[in-house]
Amino acid sequence: MNKDGYTIEIDGPSKEKEIIPNRLSIGIGVTGELEGSFDSPEVSGSLEVEFTVTGEWEQQFMVGPVPAVVEIEVEGSLSATGELILNFSKEAEEKIKGTLEAAIGASVSLFAGVGVANIVSIGVYGEVGLEFGFVILPAKNAGLEKISWGGTLGLKAQALFLEAELPLLEGDDFVIYQRKKKYEGNSISSPGMSMSQIESALVDMDNYTISPLTSTSTRTEWLGANVTDTKGTIQTLQGAAYDMMTPKLVTAGDTTLLIYEDEDTNASIANRSRIKYSVYKNGKFNTPAYVENTGFSQCGVDVYSNGENIYIIWQEAKQSLADDVTLLDTAKAIELKAAKYDSATGRFVSLGTITNNNMYESQPQISADDNGVYAVWSENSVNNVFGVEGTNKIYKSAYNYAEGSWNSSVVVEDVARVDALDMGMLSGEIHMAYADNESGTGKIVNISTDASSLIPNATNVQFGYAGTEEAVIWHNGSNLMYADEMGTAGNVLYNKSTVLANSYQYISDTSGNNSIVYSYTNEGKSQVYMSDYDPITKEWGNVQAITNQNEYLENVTGTYSNGELVLAFNQTQATVTEETVETENDLCCMKIGKETKLTLEEVNYNLEEVIPGGEVKLNLLMANKGLRTIKAEDILITVTDENGKVKASATASKSIIAGTKETQEVVLNLPYALVALDYNINVSCNGNNMNETITLGYADLTINPKVCVDHGEYEVRASIGNNGVEAADGKVIFYNKYDENQIFGEESFDAVNYGEKAEVVCKLDDSIYDGSKSLTVGMRIETPATQSNTDNDTTGIYLAGRKSSNPYLVIFDYDIEGYENVRKYVEEGKGVKFPETPVKAGYKFLGWYNGNVKYTETTSITENITLVAKYEKIKEPEKKPTVNNDKLPKVNSTITKDGIIYKVTKSNKTVKTVSVQKLSNMKKTSVKIPATIKIEGYTYKVTEISKEAFKNAKKLKSITIVSNNITKVGKNAFKNIHKKAKIYVPSKMLKKYTKLFKNKGQAKTVKIKCILPKKNTKKVIGGIGYKITKSSKTNGTVSVYSLVNKNKTSVTIPQTIKIDGYKFKVTVIEKNAFKNAKKLKMINIKTLYLKAVGKNAFKNINKNAKIKVPASKFKAYRKLLKNKGQAKKVSITK
Repeated sequence: MNKDGYTIEIDGPSKEKEIIPNRLSIGIGVTGELEGSFDSPEVSGSLEVEFTVTGEWEQQFMVGPVPAVVEIEVEGSLSATGELILNFSKEAEEKIKGTLEAAIGASVSLFAGVGVANIVSIGVYGEVGLEFGFVILPAKNAGLEKISWGGTLGLKAQALFLEAELPLLEGDDFVIYQRKKKYEGNSISSPGMSMSQIESALVDMDNYTISPLTSTSTRTEWLGANVTDTKGTIQTLQGAAYDMMTPKLVTAGDTTLLIYEDEDTNASIANRSRIKYSVYKNGKFNTPAYVENTGFSQCGVDVYSNGENIYIIWQEAKQSLADDVTLLDTAKAIELKAAKYDSATGRFVSLGTITNNNMYESQPQISADDNGVYAVWSENSVNNVFGVEGTNKIYKSAYNYAEGSWNSSVVVEDVARVDALDMGMLSGEIHMAYADNESGTGKIVNISTDASSLIPNATNVQFGYAGTEEAVIWHNGSNLMYADEMGTAGNVLYNKSTVLANSYQYISDTSGNNSIVYSYTNEGKSQVYMSDYDPITKEWGNVQAITNQNEYLENVTGTYSNGELVLAFNQTQATVTEETVETENDLCCMKIGKETKLTLEEVNYNLEEVIPGGEVKLNLLMANKGLRTIKAEDILITVTDENGKVKASATASKSIIAGTKETQEVVLNLPYALVALDYNINVSCNGNNMNETITLGYADLTINPKVCVDHGEYEVRASIGNNGVEAADGKVIFYNKYDENQIFGEESFDAVNYGEKAEVVCKLDDSIYDGSKSLTVGMRIETPATQSNTDNDTTGIYLAGRKSSNPYLVIFDYDIEGYENVRKYVEEGKGVKFPETPVKAGYKFLGWYNGNVKYTETTSITENITLVAKYEKIKEPEKKPTVNNDKLPKVNSTITKDGIIYKVTKSNKTVKTVSVQKLSNMKKTSVKIPATIKIEGYTYKVTEISKEAFKNAKKLKSITIVSNNITKVGKNAFKNIHKKAKIYVPSKMLKKYTKLFKNKGQAKTVKIKCILPKKNTKKVIGGIGYKITKSSKTNGTVSVYSLVNKNKTSVTIPQTIKIDGYKFKVTVIEKNAFKNAKKLKMINIKTLYLKAVGKNAFKNINKNAKIKVPASKFKAYRKLLKNKGQAKKVSITK
């Protein structure tokens, strides 16, 4: 604050509010600056809002007699900057309130979901909007009044044939931060549902109603015949299929079947669900057929193979259901039926109806051995689908082939909540297993004898093979366990990393093939993850993603067909609206190859080792993204120079287990005559080769000064050299050595190569330095290049002052506006060097005069003198009339440039505009719309995209719009462009263009994104300043160049950051980045990509600070961070 006005800095608060306790939160931070004057009623400034949504949630609900799992991991951020001006009277006593709405296009959409165990699919839908308010009291107080979040967030659930949408949050004013205890404005709503309320709502049968009939307008034909043998690629069997489709795969001998739920579109809305099957033969999925079509709804299918035959059991309504059927009515109508597949006819043979008692039977399971066919299921006494009311029993039944009937009896009398009931073989006999969800205790029961034993801490029990042994498998909260006989506590089957307890499927066969698959939602996408058992090394690989889709993948199933692992699953694309979510569901398959897959992730080395004749240790980080262990002896590494000559080689020292990474060191001896060289690193493994080229050698700029005096004017010169091997450009700052804020000038220099020199000059004329006193001129280099050494970047030169006893002052008087007088001192008898020659409009400069005497630069100066510029008016020649024959292009005329046809829309002396009319080549895959184009030498702004401009350009995947001037987009401008196209726009136009381009014929999958930011773009995130060092859509990098808030006590340097929606790896900490952050006690370095740290990066941070680094990088980073300006007590920990 000063006598003329005041400045108000706004920093925060950084607040976070939980939407779902401990699970989903909304965070916000606000920074800005406001300025005001006591003589004016106006306060102005800017505010920046950073809005984040974070959450990680795996929550089990008992929706149906099986667990439903909501799995969510969301993370996102938005920022909005608004300019603010408020006018008010100085005498006003009331607080002035203002709001700035952060209009963020489509806001933030959250959706994540997983389908679970045939019964339910749960997702999160929502849309958010943001506003904030603040209060200003002139010259006294200022602060944020309120930060609020409004919109809708909720759960979407499906049970049997019905669905429910349950809001977690509804309202326009959900307050995240509020400065006062009592707010006088709009009402404030509560945070929505708690965890217990969510579970209660999901198991309330009254919340479920019949879902609308699935749209079939975009449904594709069956595509199973198009399946290829390509491994690891998602292949669609049917697009836009039934919303509640849940596939099952099963193999017996040479027969493999895909069984799934589909719809009979000729049936009424409540009676359309059917069970279908497709035969997998010769790598193709044949046209599906109904298992049995009675005209009544079917669901809840289970399949079983005893190695010779395939059996199926399902739930079926025993009567036609009304379109307004309730979940209770549906439960009463459900009964169980079974069938056996006849491989000779390719049809299912009915095994009849198992139950017919007006009771709801859930989780039906079927199994068979040489003695017969058996089934188990759970039943609720009051037909509660979710098993939360009444009592639950487990029944068993055996099929009598002679009578063609089933004999049923109770096997377990009272279970609180049944979890994951299953049947299978154990010790050569059929057993069932289940878990009591409330007690967490599982039980194995022999179907023939009813003998049983407990399983501690069991959930999601399944039967399969552990290696080649029959086993029951379960999750105990930490690991996958197995037992190969009753009465054992279980052995650890898998403990390498977290496998989701409630969503995994264990796939195995008698040959020792064992795999774990599941879907998991991470970073807004639900992918398929897998871990595989290597029967040769007898090791499990780490869990790794085997898909990378933008859609949601769920309901994963699999089987080994003739030794080949085949998966099937649903791929769902969700379209989120304000209060609901619409989905399009594809049925897909994927064949999994069990080969090894080695990738070279990155190459790291210490910059300080890159010296002529030095020894550089290259650290190669390699990953095994296949499903089998890669043996060390199979990995060969060679390093060659630009001429292909081998400079180093090594065999890996460690084997790499599937899904893991290992670092291998290779020593490279550098030549004594070192220049910037490209080295090719080749990693070969089992016939596959990976290559990465690195350039060894960085800039090392030096600066040396010299000075010359020419007729009293001082020129300070800086000679720049480069001892490094990478060319570098930059600038030299000339300043007062003892007052760094006094800058004399700055001069740029072009790229200096190794061994070359450049020179820049700074003139110190009389207004800066008159030579009468001593002065030390400092010089420092500033460059965007990474340097291996910055010790030689500064220098200085001492000017001792004039020794002449008879200096004379010469003043140059320009005698016109726009020029200031120049003063120069000259020794007696010497000439003076003239300053800049003036330019006076309409006049000719005649020279410098003292009275009528004209001076030259050789005229001796013998006294103090003023030289005045003299001018002579220029006589204008007689003007002759001219004819302007230039003609502007006519309106509606067209011109083609760079594959685009433009049409002139306005053409006069003041306004010249064009529209994008259409493409000249409809096969183009990318196109760029500039801000302006030249027509006959005239500049025309691009302001419009005409209707149907890009219509039917089906191969067009990329449209880059550089122009900020687009004001109109015609109907169907983007119709039928590639469905996965991206439209890139300037970041500051994203909001405007997103609205402008809406509903212009493009598919919903077409995305509008920011143009990739350029190199050297700077961005402050979390108080840290980042600078882009490599601009790339997929492999960009940034450096940390400064800590904006020097009062921070702790900072985290992440592995990656996002700028304008693009991910950038953090690879460099620049010199002086954290210099003088004296309160900084903790620096948490999470990036694994760090390659360089500049001089004095940590100078004058807190002397007791800790720098935490990743454990896997501890050794390398400890060396990299050594002697970077920090005090000796600063520790580096992992």
